[in-house]
Amino acid sequence: MTETYRNYIDGEWCDSASGRTVDNVNPADTRDIVSRHAASDARDAAAAVAAAAAAFDGWKKTPIGKRAKILNDAAAHLEANADTIAAELTREEGKALNLAR
Repeated sequence: MTETYRNYIDGEWCDSASGRTVDNVNPADTRDIVSRHAASDARDAAAAVAAAAAAFDGWKKTPIGKRAKILNDAAAHLEANADTIAAELTREEGKALNLAR
């Protein structure tokens, strides 16, 4: 089953304003739909920018140690899943596995 990814705006998962999706197709096998994504447009971008601007003061007031931990945890998650991420990049972009790493 093909997974559909929605937008994450203002703390919530949401469909695109248009309600449309776009298929992400494996270039090496065009029968393979890797995933579907919200077909975002300017309305979605404006909503995301407004949400980010509204969240900025809260993030700015978060103690530096807590912000650093959040970012370090995100980096650790990416590193721990590098092989899986590289394999998916290869599938969705046709990129050589060694370059995806």
